[in-house]
Amino acid sequence: MIRRLPVLICLFTLGRAQTPPPDQIYSFDPKIVHLPVPVQIPEAEMPDQARRQQLAGLCAVALIIDKRGFPQDPHVVRSTDPMFAENSLNAVKQYRFKPATTLQDDKPVLFSMHVEINYRFGRDPDPILLPPPHIRLGFLLSAQPDSPAPNSDGAYTLSHRFDAPNSLPKLQRFANAGFGRAAFSLEDGAGCDAILTIDETGHPSNVQIVKCDYFSLQEPTVRSLLKSRFLPAILNGNPVMVRAGVRLVCDGF
Repeated sequence: MIRRLPVLICLFTLGRAQTPPPDQIYSFDPKIVHLPVPVQIPEAEMPDQARRQQLAGLCAVALIIDKRGFPQDPHVVRSTDPMFAENSLNAVKQYRFKPATTLQDDKPVLFSMHVEINYRFGRDPDPILLPPPHIRLGFLLSAQPDSPAPNSDGAYTLSHRFDAPNSLPKLQRFANAGFGRAAFSLEDGAGCDAILTIDETGHPSNVQIVKCDYFSLQEPTVRSLLKSRFLPAILNGNPVMVRAGVRLVCDGF
């Protein structure tokens, strides 16, 4: 007997702390706006082809919740198979919400969000297999004047004093600890800027998020960077500890 689990809804929202104009589209910032509250979330119908093939899947949809709580401009961001797109959009168009409101005056606002629709058979506990993500990491060199000496922790600031690219740290092994999964529902190019310490052996530590395009990327960015391994930076022919800025991005699947 085939059973479909309820639609899985996940909010993935930007985290920029800015006060936009009244008609600008908001995204989640706990200092500015309350999230929209789901009122009507119908299940998406399993496509006939998927039912025949016993094929589970996942479809990510981006949409705008208007000031009445109605979905606007829903469009598929990514799907494990194109067969899930049409039914996902049909379901999302029927969603209804109590609209997002500002914390300051409780006025309804436009709100940008992403949802994931999960197509399963029965109560299969295994995660749906996703295509491999295309992830890249780049180092960000400080443009500010820096001291030629290390800081109190013994770390140099990664700057233009290092002879790029030969003396910069190099990514030896990236550990995808949830970053790709979090990026599945987001547009290509979504990522985070972070600062981390890379010691003389290439071991990373003390990761701090500078900014993320989406709030949901913050924790998996930290986990992934801490579990990754690097070749150390080289200064005057010797490996040194550096405090480095990085940009971690998912370019698609």
